[in-house]
Amino acid sequence: MKINIHGRGTAIMGTRLTCLRSTIKKGKKTFPVLVGMATGRQIHGFSFVPNFSPSDSNLTIARRLQTPLEDKWQRPAQQNRINSIGDLYDQRSTSDQIMVNPVLLGAIPGNEGNIAVVGAPTALQGSITQELVVVDVKSGDSVWVIDGQHRINGMKNSNQPMPFVLLFDEKAQTNYTGAYLAELFSIVTTEAKSMKTIHKEWMAYAFQLGEYSDEDHRKLMQIAIEIATTPNFGPDHANENYLFGEIQFNDDVPIVSDNVGAFKYTAFNLVRSLNMSSTRNLLERCTPKELAAVITDFISALRDCHGPPTESSLLFGEHARSRYTCVGDGFLVAWLMHLETKDILPDYDETRNLLQHLGFDKCTWDLLAWNNGPGQPQRKPMKVTTRNTLYQLLESRIPVPEDLGQFLLGKEQSWIRLEFGIADEDGHFVEESVHTVTIDSLGIQNMKLDVPFFRGQKRNRVRHYYVREATIASHCHTPNVRIENCQLVNERGTNIIQPRTALASLKKQDSGLDIGNGRMSYIMLKVNALDERNGFNIRLEVNCTG
Repeated sequence: MKINIHGRGTAIMGTRLTCLRSTIKKGKKTFPVLVGMATGRQIHGFSFVPNFSPSDSNLTIARRLQTPLEDKWQRPAQQNRINSIGDLYDQRSTSDQIMVNPVLLGAIPGNEGNIAVVGAPTALQGSITQELVVVDVKSGDSVWVIDGQHRINGMKNSNQPMPFVLLFDEKAQTNYTGAYLAELFSIVTTEAKSMKTIHKEWMAYAFQLGEYSDEDHRKLMQIAIEIATTPNFGPDHANENYLFGEIQFNDDVPIVSDNVGAFKYTAFNLVRSLNMSSTRNLLERCTPKELAAVITDFISALRDCHGPPTESSLLFGEHARSRYTCVGDGFLVAWLMHLETKDILPDYDETRNLLQHLGFDKCTWDLLAWNNGPGQPQRKPMKVTTRNTLYQLLESRIPVPEDLGQFLLGKEQSWIRLEFGIADEDGHFVEESVHTVTIDSLGIQNMKLDVPFFRGQKRNRVRHYYVREATIASHCHTPNVRIENCQLVNERGTNIIQPRTALASLKKQDSGLDIGNGRMSYIMLKVNALDERNGFNIRLEVNCTG
């Protein structure tokens, strides 16, 4: 029922509720839980959904995260779901269904005074300690809706009772803190409709949940927030931060600017790229803002060397943004590894001069002929190639090449490395038995391979080397070549096993593909090199010799 609640001499409309209160003990803590019934109209009158708008810009959300998050952390409501619930439970509906699914409410931390227990509780007999309590709840923003915003909004004009669970402790913020309620939301929403990836990431940061309870991990998100919210880092830095407002913090607002190019990041992905030992070591001697500044200097210097975005560029433009973020990510990681070796962080001019020395201002970045960009199997080797080679160039470990673009991508050294060996009794590849065969003349061809025995045993396993990362110190590229298909063929020309199974086995570094079947005649590989539009077949006849 509606009542007048007097606070500080002012009459305020509110709602009086009769609830069943129980306490749950966990460890040394006691959690009061109230359950009861109220109309949708009543609950809507005193509750508040701390959600953000689906149209909130990425910059807006990033800026909110610069200070403690008081609200706007729950996902946006979906009007179609609200309408469906409203239609189903409307008194005029032909359905006999009533709302029996409880909504979950929590007293807003800091606003616990808006809820008051009236009179003395009435104890109830039973195996569980319970009591009847009467509570007055002020209208307005008294409780957060943790779970059930669509039910409440769908029934906001209804006088039909609906069940609720209210988390309210008269000892304010003892257990039901903002972080606790936010974590509870992330748990209960997983059971109903999972939170979107980016939203879940920044909410964990805001309330110090999971990995973000660790201060060192929090600094990684702080770097991302600084990059997203700082248009200019001041003297000695770039005039323009091309990633200002262009890190995705809203799952529903994608990055569409060609200025970011291959450096298109979500908050989720950027934190994962930053989560490496080089970054953590750097953060021991500089602040997140200082590190954010030299990261944006690097990207701005690359952009200045590159010039305006072009449609087919690997670095800046529509193709780079939509297809080649693996290249940008490789560049970023290489830059962080390079910074780790420096006693003093470089300014913008030093960064640009270094890139010009390496030939970034003379390179043509329209490098690849693919119509649709790299597939998932190619992205990791592309990132590893650009990371390893750029790092070695930044560190002056290798000479500056004549064609920087070709060199960074490894196109001039595209090859396939197959490793033959034996397996132990558990089916694991015996590393000591490895015999390497390198195919460096790519194209349609038939090859006969003589593979020697290993200590009197036939090498009956083969694996594809490229899924292993080249070491940073080595002057080689991870080959940007992918094997699209693998057939193990018998003498009648039919597959011994399914090609998909053969390909998966070929990529397994711990076991490899078993070619010990005596019926095998040859292996057929369908291969795509980095700069090829169409694949080609390589037929391998393997002859094991004693």
